[in-house]
Amino acid sequence: MATSARRVVVCGGGMAGLGSALSALEAGAHVELLEKGVDVGGTTALSGGPLWTFADPGELPRGIPEGNPILQELVFQSFDEAGNWLAQQGVQMGVSQTVMGHGRGVQIDPDQTVTALMRRLKELGGAVTTEASLEGLLTSNGRVRGVLCSRGDRTHELPADAVLL
Repeated sequence: MATSARRVVVCGGGMAGLGSALSALEAGAHVELLEKGVDVGGTTALSGGPLWTFADPGELPRGIPEGNPILQELVFQSFDEAGNWLAQQGVQMGVSQTVMGHGRGVQIDPDQTVTALMRRLKELGGAVTTEASLEGLLTSNGRVRGVLCSRGDRTHELPADAVLL
């Protein structure tokens, strides 16, 4: 997504959705984030704020036996870089600590994190629509071309070059 002509729809306003929307904006895309709730934040807004991964990569397949080993390794290897990126977005990161006896991570304040990510999203020109439910994907010739979403009693089509769920 190197060109600004790309339109991306991100479905979900939790940490993953906000981070994905920001990444797409940084790459030059036009982004609309859809959140079915009244506010963004998802489970991040409900959590106690630990941001962590396993301390030993060998524990990943034992701790999450049905997990994808390639994705597990990716999360483990990119954890510090992801934390640095969050800090660049304005998220206040706590000091590094042991988490639950087998992990490593930092404490974040959920409200501050969501506020910082939303502020950055708006600075970069992203759009956010709350109380918008995903009804389905728009497809053409086997390709996803956007989403069908509803807000209140209205349903509308939102075309996109990419859709992130």
